[in-house]
Amino acid sequence: MTQNTVTERLLPFVNQQADENSEKEEALAMAEALLEEKKAQRLRAFTKENLFGEGGTFRELPKDEQRELLAVVLTFLEEETEKYIDGIGQYSNGIFGDRFPDGISWEQANLEPRMKHLLEAAKNDIFLSDWKKRVTSIERATHYYPPIYSEKVIRWKCEKIQETAVKIEQMLGETPEGLTGSGLEFVPSSIGGGQKVYLNGQFVTTTVNARFSDSPTNGEVVAWLVVEQIDYCNIRGAQISCKVFAWKNGLEEPEQVFEDHAYSSERSFSVDAPKVSKDGKVIVSTRVNGEESTREVSVTR
Repeated sequence: MTQNTVTERLLPFVNQQADENSEKEEALAMAEALLEEKKAQRLRAFTKENLFGEGGTFRELPKDEQRELLAVVLTFLEEETEKYIDGIGQYSNGIFGDRFPDGISWEQANLEPRMKHLLEAAKNDIFLSDWKKRVTSIERATHYYPPIYSEKVIRWKCEKIQETAVKIEQMLGETPEGLTGSGLEFVPSSIGGGQKVYLNGQFVTTTVNARFSDSPTNGEVVAWLVVEQIDYCNIRGAQISCKVFAWKNGLEEPEQVFEDHAYSSERSFSVDAPKVSKDGKVIVSTRVNGEESTREVSVTR
């Protein structure tokens, strides 16, 4: 039997075996890829669990180890968010899909887990030397939200990020530069713009687009107005919301004491920045279709 005959007879079997092996290799590679993706999914889920809070996975570890793990977890979440930012415009599955064509979602920004880990660790006296850089990275992600998110939601998220920075500053015993501790004071926020509001040295809130009147406080109560577009309809026009918030000594966070909203086609309305009377009442003046009215509101909590 000649060599050519042997080759001709055996080659089909060799090719068949090679094809079978190739299929096995491809299946194995696919299985490994799926396994890696499962591992990545479990890792992503783990980094968003309670890690540093009461009863958290890392809470009882030595503080140096907690600090190291905090940096690792935050870096993982930061890098994951950066991947989504880099992928903007590459995928478009609509607003109910995994990606927005022109931005990233709340989940992809990883705001909540990053703020939670920083605050929970800080409560246990675990701080990173670059914590301000970490908070700035959180704030940066809000610049990539798609237009579908309303001003109200974005404003609320930005203020929560700034409040996270303030809480960490307070736990570190840091005093904002320029704060005198007397009367109503506004200190520029170093993270995300806006300003931090203090009354007699006590932190009140962070604001991004608040409006204050010429009589915003009586020394115990302070009030302000927030105006923002919360929706838009091609038929009814823009929906504008006007909210009045107030704070007084003893409150952990501001209280909303007044709110009105309407589409531009429904009615014309406006709200003035509130004033605070000597006895601590919040004075709210409104105009609806040209008719003016004033009411006094108490801070109840």
